Amino acid sequence: HEMSTTPAPCKPSINTKQDLEEYQQTPTYAKFLEFLLSLNESVKGKPLSTQVYRSPFVDSVCQLLDVLSSWIDDIPPLPHRSRFGNEAYVTWASRLNERSLDLHNNFLNLSLHHPIIDHIDASTSTSSSSSLAPTTISTSIVPISPSIVAEISCYFTHSFGEPLRIDYGSGHEAHFAAWMYCLAQTGYFTPQDHPALVLVVFHQYITLMRRLQTEYWLEPAGSHGVWGLDDYHFLPFLWGASQLTEHKYIRPKSIRNEEVVAAYAKDYMYLECIKFINKVKTGSLVEHSPMLVDISGVRNWSKVNEGMIKMYKAELLGKLPVMQHFLFGTLIPFIPTNTSSLEHDDDGDDHHHAGHQHHNHHVGKFFASSSPSPPPDSDRMPQSCMCALRVPAAFAASSEERPRKFHLGLD
Repeated sequence: HEMSTTPAPCKPSINTKQDLEEYQQTPTYAKFLEFLLSLNESVKGKPLSTQVYRSPFVDSVCQLLDVLSSWIDDIPPLPHRSRFGNEAYVTWASRLNERSLDLHNNFLNLSLHHPIIDHIDASTSTSSSSSLAPTTISTSIVPISPSIVAEISCYFTHSFGEPLRIDYGSGHEAHFAAWMYCLAQTGYFTPQDHPALVLVVFHQYITLMRRLQTEYWLEPAGSHGVWGLDDYHFLPFLWGASQLTEHKYIRPKSIRNEEVVAAYAKDYMYLECIKFINKVKTGSLVEHSPMLVDISGVRNWSKVNEGMIKMYKAELLGKLPVMQHFLFGTLIPFIPTNTSSLEHDDDGDDHHHAGHQHHNHHVGKFFASSSPSPPPDSDRMPQSCMCALRVPAAFAASSEERPRKFHLGLD
């Protein structure tokens, strides 16, 4: 399902399970995973309100995301109802595809200077405390060129969903992480920026995506959110669990307490995810998000974070239906040694049950050291496959006749 406008240097390379296994043994895989884990480590114990170092490039990215958000105002949803997304999203995505390269050339300021020099100068002059002191800057910087800018732009355009299907999923989210990684490869972001990349940039991206999801009613890509955590996202849970590590009062089981969620969602991405899920879905958390309830029985946030990392490696980076759409190029290179055969896996197909594992198996696999206690209303836990709880679309309304605004909780 590669977009026809994908530049040649940035394209999928994984077609078979053999390709995927080969990729997982490459330095490319190791470096990308190291970047994700470094971001995870950088926000441990840090709420969203933490005053972190913000380079001029972080601010530039925020302005870029503001532009994309303003387009939603320019392109309101079409008035007709559709179960499979609002076609106004296609117009929004087309504008992104048309303007992304120019936007990148503008904010990367390609013609003026190499960014790493100014970045080092800015970090040394604006950091006034030891906690904000500049870290060691990597010397392995990829030189900027028009083709590199085009490649970075390619990852960006694939971060906001698929206009052909009007859907969005964790694979698109992974491309946004890859986009940040590419900018780090070119020197625009350094390790000093890592807390801001999660707490400022990524959080703004998630906020934008939630607006796109609700305004244009994007379908979730894949069968049912794949892991059952959320129909769209994974990384806010992974990095959000890191934020809550060693919190004095909030425990994993606190997600079942609506007052705690309401009070702290503005500071912690994990709780913000729970608040949003409760807002857009009908029924109780145990009914529409049983895996999250199961995980809430894990002993502490450190264990939750460890489990999320294992899950991400296995269920996203290790799954062919996701990785066969992942883009590779100069900055994230991979060329499989054997390209003679193609495989088509049904795990990610909305109409197949083959790739679905029941939530209890997933939790036991990745959070094996925990002994979850039954939630208060566990007697209401559905015993059948949870797929039936996901209609229509991500918001699982009980009736197609319910007015759209009420249906989405957007009063």
